[in-house]
Amino acid sequence: MDVVFVLESDRNILTMKSRRRETKLLGQICAGFLAIFLSFTVVSANPVVYSEEVEESAPVGSVVLQFGRECSSVGLRGTLLGEHASDFSLIHSAERGFLLKTAKSLDRELMSRYEVIALLPGCALNPVAINIEVLDQNDNPPQFITTTERIEIDELTAVGSELLRLSAQDKDAGRNGAITFFTSPNPNIHVVPKTGQVVLVRSVRAPSNLTVPVYARDNGDAALHSEPLQLHIAVTSARLTAKERTGRRRRTRAVSEELSYTVALSEYAVAGDVIFTVPDQKFEEKRFELLSPEAGSPVRVVRETGRVYLMHQLTSSVQVVVKILNVRGDEWYLCRLSVTLPGMSDMQWTMFPEPYLATVEPGAAPGSVVYKLVVRQRDGSLEVAQFFLVDGGEDCFEVDRSLGEVRTTGRPLSPGKEYTLTVQAVDAQGRKGPHTSVAILVGLRPPQFSNTSYTMYIPESTGVGHAVAVVQAVSFQRKTLSYMLLVNSGNLFSINQESGALSLTHTVDYESGPHLHHLQVRASEADTGLSN
Repeated sequence: MDVVFVLESDRNILTMKSRRRETKLLGQICAGFLAIFLSFTVVSANPVVYSEEVEESAPVGSVVLQFGRECSSVGLRGTLLGEHASDFSLIHSAERGFLLKTAKSLDRELMSRYEVIALLPGCALNPVAINIEVLDQNDNPPQFITTTERIEIDELTAVGSELLRLSAQDKDAGRNGAITFFTSPNPNIHVVPKTGQVVLVRSVRAPSNLTVPVYARDNGDAALHSEPLQLHIAVTSARLTAKERTGRRRRTRAVSEELSYTVALSEYAVAGDVIFTVPDQKFEEKRFELLSPEAGSPVRVVRETGRVYLMHQLTSSVQVVVKILNVRGDEWYLCRLSVTLPGMSDMQWTMFPEPYLATVEPGAAPGSVVYKLVVRQRDGSLEVAQFFLVDGGEDCFEVDRSLGEVRTTGRPLSPGKEYTLTVQAVDAQGRKGPHTSVAILVGLRPPQFSNTSYTMYIPESTGVGHAVAVVQAVSFQRKTLSYMLLVNSGNLFSINQESGALSLTHTVDYESGPHLHHLQVRASEADTGLSN
């Protein structure tokens, strides 16, 4: 475990950054130990580098950075260098040090990042490099490339046909620049929000002219809308052939055949994707019609090809009925589709710590519980799920589907061997969660630290005896653990043997070194002699 402590002058906020690294068991450790490395750093570099952020359009005079309070001499003046450094000002006071302020209202669309150098004659910090990121504000509405679009269709244009694909642009970044399209409720036209496809959803008669206002909006917290694009659609007549006129007079009749399919949407399916093609080998020439659902259908069917397009994201499964007609005769039959939600669930594994390790005695009785699987939704709520053993375990282990308990089956276990099980959870809707692995060692396993590394920053004003970090481990044998510092340069730190709390033994000073401190911590079980 690596732990880095950084001491920053005159800062009283202790922050902890913890990063985990996957560890691999190198064998059963019965004597020796695997050390945890802790590093404590007192930062003092030349030049000093700061990375700061400022809101776009922040008021003139907004403070971006305060630094250099140790530079308390009266009359100090700083100089800013760099491209567009004049967009900022640098002032000094004996009480507050240097203040970097905005000298104008900043526009991210013109300048999104600044790199300036502050020269501070008479100050030990000289020079100081400052990187400033301008954060985007949602201050630009989407814009269509043109304000008017004119298209012409004939009255026989198939329902579900794409008439036009809209395009707009937004100068903002991230979600503030993400565009969706919409229009007022219209019985003839549907606009696919994500793709901008304009789709005919109802037959129209000629001659007629349709005018549809279409809008674009961004995805900011306070969404901005574009000016309307006026879409003018001219509907012209089409002369029917004799065959088509005859076909219209004929009364169609149903045939006995009926098709039925289940369409499982991919988790990556988006509006505008083809999700199915209705098959037919009965008629030489055919036409496809969507019978249900009618209003607000999440799918559309192309009349000539039978392709089924997704119109918008589903919130639940839907039943679709498509009519297949014989163009050369009077027969027809139905195709029923059951469109289901994506197959992946939003569940997360919540066992602790990670990686997921367990132990079992060589002579464990059949049905002994070795590990407990738990999943939650991303919002933190517990999920009612079923659990499955996907692979591994060599038939020595099983998973209780309802309880998530990993149990022994009664088959002989090889002492010292580690079994790796791949498991998966399925939610109440039948959607699968991600795979994960549980490693089970037959025999005694050394303690496992909750975190494999720590990096910490401490202010120079931290008092002696004040806890600056707590390192903890898990005993697989459920024994009492004790903690010991193995490497402790200068005896600067002490550790509570029972709780694992680290504290200072004497004060530290920012202006004097050393600045980096590496520690080793060992967790041990008194009864077994195992340590990690």
